Amino acid sequence: MTATGYGRVSVDYAQLSMSEILCHGLGAHFLFEPDCTVIDVGGQDTKAIRIENAKPTDFIMNDKCSAGTGKFLEISAGRLELELSEIYKTARKNPAIKLSSTCTVFAESEIVSLSANGAETSEIAYAIVDSSAHKVAALIKRLENQIYFLSGGLSNVPLFKQLLGEHLGAEIFTHENAIYCGAIGAAIMGKRRKDEV
Repeated sequence: MTATGYGRVSVDYAQLSMSEILCHGLGAHFLFEPDCTVIDVGGQDTKAIRIENAKPTDFIMNDKCSAGTGKFLEISAGRLELELSEIYKTARKNPAIKLSSTCTVFAESEIVSLSANGAETSEIAYAIVDSSAHKVAALIKRLENQIYFLSGGLSNVPLFKQLLGEHLGAEIFTHENAIYCGAIGAAIMGKRRKDEV
């Protein structure tokens, strides 16, 4: 068994412990063969992983701030009294409604202010998703590429994928099983280790 992710050190029965960077990269390559930059928006961080010749060769990570992460979306949805899944379903574009803050705490204040000034919940929801996609794109551009692959939980959210592509000015590829990239990569590493024994 291979453990990965933040809690991997706590899995005392695992025979192997691997970083989520490596596992996400290998899992993404398993699902999507071309060299690319893998984008993973996790609950606590956002990662970009460059894949060259089927291997992760570089990465960048935002783990110091919740802006642009799943936590940002969860907190923002809570401010609108919505479940996280509802924020995507209700979102409706209004170009006049935007979140300008790059900090989750200040963005919360903006959401409260927009609501108090009569903005529709659906319009604020769209602004939240757009703001998150913008923040992720700003990080990803530091590992700019021709091809991008979206992994993790937001890979099955069409609105986020669309907005991220708009902010990057590129098509975003994904796969129906991209949510499992980390687990797939861990399984690949476990099999490799078993084959070596």
